[in-house]
Amino acid sequence: MPAVLITGANRGIGFGIAQAVASRIPSCTIILGCRKTQNGHEAIERLRELGVSSPLGAVQIDIEDTNSITAAVETLDKTCGKLDVLINNAASLQLPKTQHLAELKDCSNRTFNSCHVPTFS
Repeated sequence: MPAVLITGANRGIGFGIAQAVASRIPSCTIILGCRKTQNGHEAIERLRELGVSSPLGAVQIDIEDTNSITAAVETLDKTCGKLDVLINNAASLQLPKTQHLAELKDCSNRTFNSCHVPTFS
């Protein structure tokens, strides 16, 4: 059974992605990656209320915290063995204080560099 991790999946676009994946591939396991596990469990309840019957799980992951990412990788390695799909929906937004080109570029780079891609064994 394929396993899909969606970061930032407890609300907004990530939640919508989880719902869409479940409707198109109901046999896959969908893991909702959230900053707080409780938020993931609440999102699972909402998905169940919407009729999602796919296997669902939640894992705590904060893309700005290396220890959180490492812990999520270890958890997923134990529970799933491997991931088939990673949908990295979570993001970190860095806002510039001025409109100077150098600061705009630095903020943009910090935003993109904050996205860590976990590796699984």
